[in-house]
Amino acid sequence: MAPAPSAQSPLRFAADLLSVVIGDDSNSRLYWSLIETGKAEAAELSFNEYDGTGAYMSFLTCHPDDVESNLEAYRVIFQDINQNGVTDEELEQARNKVASRIVLRSERPMGRLGSLGNNWVYRNEYQTVEDDLKTLHRLTRKDIRELLDQYPLQLLSQVAIGPRTGLELA
Repeated sequence: MAPAPSAQSPLRFAADLLSVVIGDDSNSRLYWSLIETGKAEAAELSFNEYDGTGAYMSFLTCHPDDVESNLEAYRVIFQDINQNGVTDEELEQARNKVASRIVLRSERPMGRLGSLGNNWVYRNEYQTVEDDLKTLHRLTRKDIRELLDQYPLQLLSQVAIGPRTGLELA
């Protein structure tokens, strides 16, 4: 777990895109590094926005003997992203995924009402689906860089559940 933009921050859309690039359940950096290679059953990074604060939350499921090496893979990916940002291709793929999710979520009453409620409670504004899509499509690598400068990715708090009695973490 590490700090991330709040629900009121204009960087929240960039944080959402970044979490898709790094930790989505398919075609993300963690997916290709740990899931596709069979080193982990699940490896994700999610962005969670709250009132006045936000958090990046990482999730890892793997064999107990692989925990240290898999956490090292997280550190390497985070370090690379912090230094080099994302590629144009990664940004475009993430943008398309998130845009699809916004549209699909809005087709169900609970999805649309949840979005409307969050926008009203946290920002006192009405946002249409079209407004969200316009904001999403305006995001650039410069926005991701600004996000990373303010909220660099790191593994700060860690909780482990399993048969191990301790971890050898760097």
